[in-house]
Amino acid sequence: MKKLLKYLSLAMMLSLLLVPAVKAKAAYSQPVKVESRTANSFTVSWQAPTAGTTYYYKLGIGTSVEDATTKLAAVTPTTVGTTNTCTIPNLTPGTKYTILVQVSTDNEKFDDHATVVAVTLPAVPKNIRQDYWRASDEKTVFSWDCDGNAAGFQLILNDGVDKVTKETTEKTCTYNCDDDATKLDVTIRSYVLDTNNSKIFSEWSETYRCFGQPMLKENDDGYAISVVGSKLKLEWEKEPRANGYEIYIGSKRNGTYKKVKTINGKDKTKATLSKDNKNKKFKKNKDYYVYVLSFRKDNGKITRSSSTYLYFYHKGETYMTLKK
Repeated sequence: MKKLLKYLSLAMMLSLLLVPAVKAKAAYSQPVKVESRTANSFTVSWQAPTAGTTYYYKLGIGTSVEDATTKLAAVTPTTVGTTNTCTIPNLTPGTKYTILVQVSTDNEKFDDHATVVAVTLPAVPKNIRQDYWRASDEKTVFSWDCDGNAAGFQLILNDGVDKVTKETTEKTCTYNCDDDATKLDVTIRSYVLDTNNSKIFSEWSETYRCFGQPMLKENDDGYAISVVGSKLKLEWEKEPRANGYEIYIGSKRNGTYKKVKTINGKDKTKATLSKDNKNKKFKKNKDYYVYVLSFRKDNGKITRSSSTYLYFYHKGETYMTLKK
């Protein structure tokens, strides 16, 4: 019996030696980390399966897990050597993305993917513009553009008397100035909500200065706009925040307007025009729509007032109206 057991033990040992060795493959469970982000890109990193080993990875990014998984499946594996970072470009500002990474040492079996969810930075608001403010009002309306997505906007408003901070979810704001206000300086930044529901802010925009649209002076006949001979004469109220004025003329209320004259200096408040928007002489029995803008030059940048109000010259009669 002892001999039989001895022979059986020896046979089992030999059979084990004849079984081919199977290389164990550890599951890839290291997290993906977002090392840095901009409004249009992420730089992500992960841990290589074996230090110093050439390996392959696949990366998928989408606005949902399903989207990222679909893109991951369609990706051709990339050979990265020992590198374990990647910059993902061409993303949309202020957008939440799911990032998936799979790694393989043989380009055949890829480990379960590692996942991270992150939000790109919001874009800086741009093209701030004044939609409404005339010299006699204490209210101004302005708006702006912003690329990508934003949950809201934070504004700093300084009218020379008060400095306040406001938040809005719209790309427009109405502000009631102090009656002693001499200016309205506006800076804006956008924000999005991060994955932990905290706010991520963009950089601040350039400062935009709002100021009033000059109003034509009133007289016994309506407003100070007239055709004398073959020339048009007009006179307007001074805008103290301006560096100069621009005069525009059109043939229809909501048609195309042409700038026909630029006047430098805030104290020059009258002009005589020789040609209309069609480069023709003025005629008393024709219709003309006219408005005056004020402008400023600050550090080489020009900002302009709104053009809410129009003046309608109709065969010697003058009327004030609004753009539709």
